Amino acid sequence: MKVITYNILNPYHAVKWRTAEGLNEAGGCNWTAWRAEAIFNNLSGADFDVACLQEISLTTLEQLKARLSVASHDLHDTDEPEGAHGVATLYNPERVEVLRAGSYRSQATPERAAAFVDVRDLAQGRVVRLISVHIKGYNPYEEDLTRKRASQEVGDLELMSYITQALADVEGLDGVAFLGDFNEDEVEMSREGSRQRVLIERGFVWDQVIDTTETRTGRKIDWALYRPLTPQGEANVLHARPEQELSASDHALTGFKLSFK
Repeated sequence: MKVITYNILNPYHAVKWRTAEGLNEAGGCNWTAWRAEAIFNNLSGADFDVACLQEISLTTLEQLKARLSVASHDLHDTDEPEGAHGVATLYNPERVEVLRAGSYRSQATPERAAAFVDVRDLAQGRVVRLISVHIKGYNPYEEDLTRKRASQEVGDLELMSYITQALADVEGLDGVAFLGDFNEDEVEMSREGSRQRVLIERGFVWDQVIDTTETRTGRKIDWALYRPLTPQGEANVLHARPEQELSASDHALTGFKLSFK
């Protein structure tokens, strides 16, 4: 089973925050002109079974639905409706069957969302839950450690809320995976209570590959971690990063392939 994660860069925020990958030469939005097609080409080239996406607006969601199979989607709460975006899961109906799909809410203020889908692998019959997350970020270069920790904790608690909900009802599942934009890199991974470590301490594993996913900074902030729940769910977690047009987003598409034992 091949699963990927991809933050596609919401066109609205690309213009608002002057993110180079989302701008044309005049400083306007380049989504319609070419970037949308580049995103679709990257997704098609990834040949995924399930894709976990971030920064999906209602407009881009409809564009995805016109060309790909969407299982679930939810928006983060925001006081800026025109910039509303969230998370989604996509699936390949030729290789997996959707058994259940929905979302979890962070139970914070403002609430954020994680989208999930339970799928059955048609080749081997394994049932896996995939959760797409976009964890609240913070300034990784903040020198005031007290202020930095307070900012980190907001996202840490968000992830813990999703973990609690995702693991509360796992009957019939062979495995569960979290994928998405953690807004935390491999350096911060060493801190006690880091977003990666809270999953690892709960039995999740990853491919052990540090690939750059935030291309402008050279950091890895997009992660994919898997936990088997049954003997049938035991799998080798293999790195999967297809060839792609990196200028299509400020994030690179990455993921893993589960080779069931």
